[in-house]
Amino acid sequence: MIQGPVLLSLQVPPQATSATALFLVTFEALSGALQYWLAGGTNVQYAMYINVLAALASVVEVRAVSWAVRRFQRHSLVVMLLAGVAAVFLVVLPVLDAWVIWQSVEDGTFRLPLGQFAHKAVSGYTLL
Repeated sequence: MIQGPVLLSLQVPPQATSATALFLVTFEALSGALQYWLAGGTNVQYAMYINVLAALASVVEVRAVSWAVRRFQRHSLVVMLLAGVAAVFLVVLPVLDAWVIWQSVEDGTFRLPLGQFAHKAVSGYTLL
């Protein structure tokens, strides 16, 4: 998220900035997914479904952005699109997380995410 504005401030063209950001995000996501898979935490069928869905969505997105840049002759649309997506997720993700936490509190299944510390016995009693 930091490299995009930095590259733009260094007068790197928006297309190169977008391509660099895409490469870095892809590399980081691939390494994280590989680590998760090696640890045995991946449902491969679900991962393949999401992979195909994401590939189709990216093709649609690339075509739509290319069409908009050609139509309006404004390369800043790429930057505005990235900023818009970041702004939407800045609002949506905390709201969804709060809703999930609220639901788990109402269901009585909420536990603090303290990992193994929440389950260890200390002086004969458990922390949670």
